[in-house]
Amino acid sequence: MRWRFSRAAAWLAGILTITGTLSSITALPRDAYFYSHGRPSAPSALELVDEKLPVDLEHFYTPPNALRLKWQSAPGGGWDAEITVVNFRNREINFAGDTLYMRCFATEQIAAKDLPLIRVLDNGRNFSAPLKLGSFSGAVPDGRWIQIKIPLARFFVCVTEALEPQSLEKHRV
Repeated sequence: MRWRFSRAAAWLAGILTITGTLSSITALPRDAYFYSHGRPSAPSALELVDEKLPVDLEHFYTPPNALRLKWQSAPGGGWDAEITVVNFRNREINFAGDTLYMRCFATEQIAAKDLPLIRVLDNGRNFSAPLKLGSFSGAVPDGRWIQIKIPLARFFVCVTEALEPQSLEKHRV
């Protein structure tokens, strides 16, 4: 299998923060991030470890919270990767702020048009329409970290219920 971005194996969707409230996604397992999930649909491909996003121990902004997103998109196929907020009984998920932040790194430049779509899902299971990640990041340069800022107001609801972006349960790439 030939990966579309074989040398850009460390494209990273990590360090999810919403105006500083959730400071980082801590990826403690050595191989994969427990609170993630991925699904490829042939002929597209997505690198996974036990159906979870792999942890990148080589490229990270602050260790050990880097996730590697390595994919190949092909006509007639697709893929889905998600990062879930840690949720447990009696925990209210209500992030203050109005912006979704993430940091990204690539070992080879990735054009904005080649970046995936992103959408969010709130606690009520309401999901947003997908947004082009490249519209917020531009091209991801090689060899350096960039911060991407997405105003939560840009996520429009795709269901009949109103989306509550301050109570996000998942963020999908």
